[in-house]
Amino acid sequence: MILECLTVCHPMFQTQEEENLSHSLNISSDQGGGDESVLHLPFAKDDTILCTQGAYGSYSHNYTSTKKDLDFDTSNSVDEEIYAPATGMAYVHTESATSGFGYHVNIDLGDGTYVVLGHFKEIFIGNESEVAAGELLGYEGCTGSCSGDHVHIGLHAGDATLKAEYGESIDVSYYSQDTTNKGEFENIASIDFICGVGDENGTEGHWYRSALPVTLWHPNGTLVKTPNSTAVYLLENGEAKWFVTQDIFWSYEYSFSNTVLISDEELSCYARGTDINKETFMDAVSDPDGKLWFIVGSATASDRYRIRVKTTAWDAVLASWGLMYTSSDPPQVVQNPNPYLTDWPVEDGYLHFRDGSILKEESHSDVYVISDQVALPVRDWETYLLLGLYDLEVLVVPDGSVLNVQEQVGSCSSGMWCLDREAVTTCGGGLELGTGEEGGSGDGEVIKEETPSPFPCTDTDVDGFCNTGTDGEDCWDKNASVYPGAEEICGNGIDEDCSGTDALCNSLEIDTDGDGVSDAKDNCPFHDNPEQDDTDADGLGDACDAEIFTPVPTFVSEDETENEHEEPNTDSSVLHVSWTAPFSEIMNLITISGEYRFANGSYGFTWRELLSTLSEPLIDYEITGVSLGDQFRFSIEFVNEYAQTSWSCIGPYPPGSLQGTPEADVDNLPLMVEMTDDPISDGCGLIVEIL
Repeated sequence: MILECLTVCHPMFQTQEEENLSHSLNISSDQGGGDESVLHLPFAKDDTILCTQGAYGSYSHNYTSTKKDLDFDTSNSVDEEIYAPATGMAYVHTESATSGFGYHVNIDLGDGTYVVLGHFKEIFIGNESEVAAGELLGYEGCTGSCSGDHVHIGLHAGDATLKAEYGESIDVSYYSQDTTNKGEFENIASIDFICGVGDENGTEGHWYRSALPVTLWHPNGTLVKTPNSTAVYLLENGEAKWFVTQDIFWSYEYSFSNTVLISDEELSCYARGTDINKETFMDAVSDPDGKLWFIVGSATASDRYRIRVKTTAWDAVLASWGLMYTSSDPPQVVQNPNPYLTDWPVEDGYLHFRDGSILKEESHSDVYVISDQVALPVRDWETYLLLGLYDLEVLVVPDGSVLNVQEQVGSCSSGMWCLDREAVTTCGGGLELGTGEEGGSGDGEVIKEETPSPFPCTDTDVDGFCNTGTDGEDCWDKNASVYPGAEEICGNGIDEDCSGTDALCNSLEIDTDGDGVSDAKDNCPFHDNPEQDDTDADGLGDACDAEIFTPVPTFVSEDETENEHEEPNTDSSVLHVSWTAPFSEIMNLITISGEYRFANGSYGFTWRELLSTLSEPLIDYEITGVSLGDQFRFSIEFVNEYAQTSWSCIGPYPPGSLQGTPEADVDNLPLMVEMTDDPISDGCGLIVEIL
């Protein structure tokens, strides 16, 4: 059993993916497109939007980079969801929040052109992410040059890795409906859109309807959340069931890293199920006869049970339920009488892979998602992207295991239980699971959609090992320190040697700062201090007494009650950092913690809790006396009205998942706030550098 993170694995669907990329602008003939290159509008199907500025608009569409682009009006008070209007490689640009296109996304179409979407408030995808038409990208806004919230869209010729102002706006059509003229869906050239503000003729803008199918369904067993809330839901029986607390979530052996971000549009497609408000218990044991059992529920739970686990891919089956046992570290053997064998009633049959699991057999390219105990094959790479599975872990199992364990397996070639674009863009789901192909003996052969193999080696980090997506063994092909046989560093959350798990540390071996002194003996465990100098004999190493060695700034909270140092730096530059909760929702508690590091590497202060606010939607913090090259690393912890705790950045990093809106400026000049790794875990935080 292998846990795979599919960072570069679209060769699993290579034939279809090449077709998607080469025709990413072509709408099929049943949508009126023929062979003409057209785009969708970046809004969900049937959404109607006002065009406020068209091609050659005098307000701002009279430049090389904007002359044939369009602006569509959006709400100034509600965050509206924006979707990819085409399939391609997305480049995220957040270099400026105050000029040009603001926060924008360029979707490279592979032919020297790219789609630009401008003025985002928040962007949910990472840079260099492959996206499919209909995939959620972010919230519209008014970053950059704008007078109100809107979406800027156009087709550019040029380099998508550069900001959109360096590209040339070119002709393109959009498949949409002019509802003001009561027209039909058709390809409308950008220069033929009738728009309002900025139109040289002063005409009123028309309303246009989108035809873009967006992601509206995920299989049962998927963990989902929306960008504007900390609530995590389990999809079950077509309902969204909320985990009331994170402890309950963890008791089901789930990981937040396997949560899929969905739109509010999709969430509204599910009925609200019963809240999951009780903790559970899961484990596995072997009986004296060598039979392996999966144990569910506490000793007092009325619905507790135990069920047999087949010997076929048993470790992968348990891993799908969050239990990480291996042949070298198997479940314990219990002897009779044992409560597990006497007090937990036996469930008929054998344990299946858990709903929501993603599977791939070792020598086959097909990928399956488990739903309602059926293995559903994913038709193509575009569907895989639409489902948001790109960064999720995949269980790689021995050949034949899927049919042997799951017993019911779909087939895209026969049209049975196949996850395709139609299925995932249908509110309520496009699949009905009934009777179908069955097995269980392990002798049957699954009908597969094979892709030619072997795939060309991809070695992104040039460490001499091909990544797992191209039949290689490098489990993290963007990190040259990670490859089979690499030196394993215990306890850092990274599987350096691609063994499938990070090595656990003996408590005396943990050395957070890597200075050769274990944390148990280190007088400053978070900062490099191998000599353990302690000039003032206060028990805290000099490396943590930065103020002894260097002038430091004054740090003042918003209520001016906190002063870290008696002698403030004479430099009067002020760093102002703020964080606003998703949807500006009032939180019971918001706390900012952080550390300040000078350009020379010394610390103004090490990591600590800095400030808290109660019953507010935001928090502000100021640091006076900052200088060029200094860095402020920080994190926000917030508690909502349901007593749920979450953070401004959710790991693992990379890529990390940003929550809320962080902003920073020095003397009112905006600075970029970026996600960054946590130095002592696989989590993530935020960082701003004084430029």
